[in-house]
Amino acid sequence: MIALPRHHRVKALVIAVIAGVVLGVGSYVEILLGFGVPSDQLSVGAVASATLAILALFLSIWTIASTWKKSWTLIPALLTVLSSLLVTNQFYALFPDVNSLDMETPYKEEKVSALQSAPCVPLAEWKPKILQPIAAEGTVVTGTPPTPKSKFHPRESYVYLPPAWFTNPRPQLPVLVLMHGIPGTTDQWFSQGEVGLAAHNYQRNHGGVSPIVVTADATGGVFDNPVCTNSAKGNIQTFLSEDLPQWISEEFSATPDRQHWTIGGLSYGGTCALQTIVNNPNSYGNFLDFSGEITPN
Repeated sequence: MIALPRHHRVKALVIAVIAGVVLGVGSYVEILLGFGVPSDQLSVGAVASATLAILALFLSIWTIASTWKKSWTLIPALLTVLSSLLVTNQFYALFPDVNSLDMETPYKEEKVSALQSAPCVPLAEWKPKILQPIAAEGTVVTGTPPTPKSKFHPRESYVYLPPAWFTNPRPQLPVLVLMHGIPGTTDQWFSQGEVGLAAHNYQRNHGGVSPIVVTADATGGVFDNPVCTNSAKGNIQTFLSEDLPQWISEEFSATPDRQHWTIGGLSYGGTCALQTIVNNPNSYGNFLDFSGEITPN
């Protein structure tokens, strides 16, 4: 293979550096404009590391193209890409530890349509009537809440139902609604947040009883940001305060006492929980704001 003259190699190196920077910045702009992600939701460190990763790949490919004897340069380039992914994960904490890569799932999984109906009684009246054995594990069901009032198009929700819910009669249980941040999906509270494991441990120590845990979509997309309000981007407040509670009450026989309902979330979800309970104080009795914004933005 013919080696390039020195001045050509310098030019190629400069082109590779410029291309890496342009692609990195271009990716940043594309995420901002193409997906509508607010700039404060992106990590400058993650973008910088992605730019360096792209640059490293360019330099490695350019070196290999000059001579295959330097194909080993692909190894540090791939390590740079891996480091970029780790920096991004550190910012968003999508996988907070090694265990979250393969989460323990101490519950069954079903569709909402597979659930059986049964009479229900207030939780305080339920315990004396229980005669049948209670299962060791709860069940996580998936379903999309109908939106007759808000006309919002949410993604599928995940709902944890403790073993006590499957008895006959079943108790009217309290409710915990959890929302994700941006970017985010409705399964993250289970896949990375370990809420299913927490609910399992709780019910195991409380006779099969725990709150019904519902993960709600308050954005409509992974990168969408409707600012948790009623607007052209979606009637989020109406969905969270009317449509979602109605679905939970009718589908899962939850307690009608909203003082025993809690709405919460992480980041955007935490801010949204505060917005919801302030604007609709009768929809939930409590709220949880984890790392929410100081103001909606």
